[in-house]
Amino acid sequence: QECVLDVIDAASSQLEVTIWNAKDTNPQTGFWGECILNLSKLIPYAGNIIEQDFDVKQGKQFKTDIPACGKLMLQIMFQTQEQIEASAMEETQETQNSSILSAGTSGNTPQQGPVPYAMSITIIEAR
Repeated sequence: QECVLDVIDAASSQLEVTIWNAKDTNPQTGFWGECILNLSKLIPYAGNIIEQDFDVKQGKQFKTDIPACGKLMLQIMFQTQEQIEASAMEETQETQNSSILSAGTSGNTPQQGPVPYAMSITIIEAR
């Protein structure tokens, strides 16, 4: 599973990843644990793909009698706004080179304002 998240303030943000048994809807037995990522530690690695195992711990929000244990392997791509824009520009140039564009169309979607960082997270394995 992959998701992309905008990060407004990486220096003071955390990402909480909760792990659930999709077949068990009871929060007392379906919750398997959580991992908390301190995003400020990712700033020096902006633009790189990071693969890392995180320890699954007992949740703070969700309490269960079943002890949490195991590892969650994530692949993270953390990018600055400049890296995102450069990547989008490369994709746009590739698209323009490989197709005929209609006059007057831009293909760009309006944004509310710049987001300093964005991260793409792929769950590789939970064990």
